Amino acid sequence: MNFRRIQWIFLIAFIILDMVLLSTLLLGNESFSPISKQSSQTQLTLREMRSNSISYPKLGQNNRTGYYLVVTPGNLAAEQSHLKNQTTHVDNNLLTATLTTPLKLTAAKSNHRQLEEFLKDSHQVLHGSSYQYSAALSNDQTIVFTQVIKGEPVLSKEGQIRFRLNRAGNKVVSYTQGYLKEASVLRPQATTISQVRAVTWLYHHNEIPNGTHLQRVTYGYSPLMTSEGKRIYVPIWQVELQAKSATAAQYLRVNAFSGTIIQDNN
Repeated sequence: MNFRRIQWIFLIAFIILDMVLLSTLLLGNESFSPISKQSSQTQLTLREMRSNSISYPKLGQNNRTGYYLVVTPGNLAAEQSHLKNQTTHVDNNLLTATLTTPLKLTAAKSNHRQLEEFLKDSHQVLHGSSYQYSAALSNDQTIVFTQVIKGEPVLSKEGQIRFRLNRAGNKVVSYTQGYLKEASVLRPQATTISQVRAVTWLYHHNEIPNGTHLQRVTYGYSPLMTSEGKRIYVPIWQVELQAKSATAAQYLRVNAFSGTIIQDNN
């Protein structure tokens, strides 16, 4: 084989290799440029938030998964007669109970552990075993237990028990309860937006004032609409924030599928 022929073989091989590398590079840029661009925009937004004295916890970058669900509310009005030593009434499937004798909480055991025992008594709380304690939703005056759907908490009063404490924080005086009887999948599992995307979306829509502290960003399920007596639930990101001028925390909610802001703050 003469030298010139060898040169041509190597030249053709190098041309083919260059074409392969160039196409790979172009395809790679096409695939990853939008992600890199979105990541850069997110970082710019977070820096802008910090410059406007908006503080926030560490925000997750990863997307989650969730479902569209059909949920049937329970009928607590038909069961409230089973409860003892409390006065009750039900309005729009939400039961309000005032304890005849407030439940004293001892310092020897955490409040939520004592209430877990209280939940086991079917004459004190209906369907108590259906709820789990939520530290993220509780505070000094309210201890919250939620139902869980597909492994995530219900971020609506429709699926929560909210125990109210006295001013001293050592007695339970009343509670409200919503109960969801069953939930079924309406559509297959789908990807949601990330935690950080939900927060930056709210900021871009002027929902987060300057000088605000974001306390928690919680993922869970919340009602979107009612259809034929049943509720359609979707995964949401709930943002708890404390503005400088506000005396109480505010809650903002974002549909984790569409990114739209949910106005109903149930």
